[in-house]
Amino acid sequence: MTTFHEEHRRQERVPYKKDIMLNDDVKVKAIDISEGGMYIHTFHLFRAGDIVDVSLPLRGETFKIKARIKHVQKGVGMGRYTCDNILSERD
Repeated sequence: MTTFHEEHRRQERVPYKKDIMLNDDVKVKAIDISEGGMYIHTFHLFRAGDIVDVSLPLRGETFKIKARIKHVQKGVGMGRYTCDNILSERD
């Protein structure tokens, strides 16, 4: 059964279960990724609107990008964050 949000996403999300770094010092667990964002779990507190540096390991290389935290859902000791709106030079 799919949720309302899954049915109305613009980009397909694919599993991306890896440890990644935010701001070069916060290790987080990536869950899935799409052209428009990434879903992560972390104990570190970020706020919606925060800009973070993301280090993404992929095929033996690490790609560094900037992202804006779009959604934050606080859980029991765990935060769920969606890094949407990957920033480009024009932002």
